[in-house]
Amino acid sequence: MSSLDYGIGHLSHSQSSRPVRDPPEGSLNVSPPQAFYSDTRDNKLVSVAPWVIPHDYKKEKGGEDTYFVSEDGLVVGVFDGVGGWADSGVNPREYSYRLMEECKLFAENNPNNRNPISILQAGWNAAESVVGSSTACIVSFSPLPNEEEKARAHASTTSQSTFQMRVANLGDSGLLVVNNESGDIVFQTEEQHHYFNCPFQLGTSTDTPDDAAKSTHLLHSGHTVVVGTDGMLDNLSPQQIANIVLNLRHDTTQKVASTIATEAYKVSLDSHAITPFTKKAFQNGIVEGVVGGKPDDITVVVFRFASDVLNLKFSAKL
Repeated sequence: MSSLDYGIGHLSHSQSSRPVRDPPEGSLNVSPPQAFYSDTRDNKLVSVAPWVIPHDYKKEKGGEDTYFVSEDGLVVGVFDGVGGWADSGVNPREYSYRLMEECKLFAENNPNNRNPISILQAGWNAAESVVGSSTACIVSFSPLPNEEEKARAHASTTSQSTFQMRVANLGDSGLLVVNNESGDIVFQTEEQHHYFNCPFQLGTSTDTPDDAAKSTHLLHSGHTVVVGTDGMLDNLSPQQIANIVLNLRHDTTQKVASTIATEAYKVSLDSHAITPFTKKAFQNGIVEGVVGGKPDDITVVVFRFASDVLNLKFSAKL
């Protein structure tokens, strides 16, 4: 997110429902990097893998996106810090990182309350003292075994055919669910904007977790979930992302995540590309300076059923 994208980052005291304080001393210090190579999760239920490509100008501080994957792989979140705060001497990553850390902490400590809104609310409350703002998309997955699978549970079954997926999405990050075999898009979130290029955001802003778009869905074996920040969604269309999932259905989950991120990055450098962001700008009457890719931090987290990955490995050996 560029410094030109967000007017909300400069709300006055009277406009904001959150406390506003002066930027802290040393606020441009770098937040800890995230080791996304080691944040993959492969267990009896799920296969989850993240991939991050920071904006070229923001690599030294790790970019302004953050994400988390719970230890069991059943909760993921992506967060995009608002870049406009850099103009006020605030590291935009500082808020998104703190929000991410607090959301992850709540998810890990409350395995019986993984409602994405509860997670987001807890993170928002805990990060109250930090200046900045961020979009957020949190997704939780709950296995729903059918009766036959329950009967086989003691036979060390490693598959689950159905999951419940709950989503809380605030702003312009989001996700899509893709059918691995057909490339069809089963579901995708919609962006939330106050006006063009000004998404809903938590932090020093008037938006709250209750403003997030909430939805619940059933996932089945053969579905892949791709969660990403606007660096992915502004540069690749949903169908382009779905085609990558389809073409790489026999590869590892991390290969899928890294390829989506890399393709988004390539498009972001293409000065002639007509991207989803370009089309949205045209729809809003903006035609100057919007042709070409949109350089940004790019974060992708891919979720697949463990049974699908096991089947892929088995097929590969035949």
